[in-house]
Amino acid sequence: MKKPFSLQNAFDAWQERVLDDAVRVFGRIHQQDKLIEEMAELTQAVLKMREYIGRDVYLHRRTLTIGEIADVYITLRQLVKMLDCEDELSNVIAYKLNYLVAETRKEAERKYGHDKTEHTV
Repeated sequence: MKKPFSLQNAFDAWQERVLDDAVRVFGRIHQQDKLIEEMAELTQAVLKMREYIGRDVYLHRRTLTIGEIADVYITLRQLVKMLDCEDELSNVIAYKLNYLVAETRKEAERKYGHDKTEHTV
């Protein structure tokens, strides 16, 4: 029985093979173009979703946006594999998250007069 999808372990061996096969069959350039297309579609979905906050159609727009997030997530994962940059990416993400913590603290201090965040660097 297949285990349910989890963001923690988003790409098990089967999923990795699916990604590899897609790059091999469709080609690197095609999959890079696909990523660009999917990112544009996500941008549009987010903008449309924001238009409908508080309206009946919002939940539908939210569902469509989640689908676009999944498409970007999958094609972005393919790019990471193409560039063979897992470790480097992990380091850059850690650096950028630490930067975000510092910026969030500064903004909280500016807005509220004290740091209301719970994050640590």
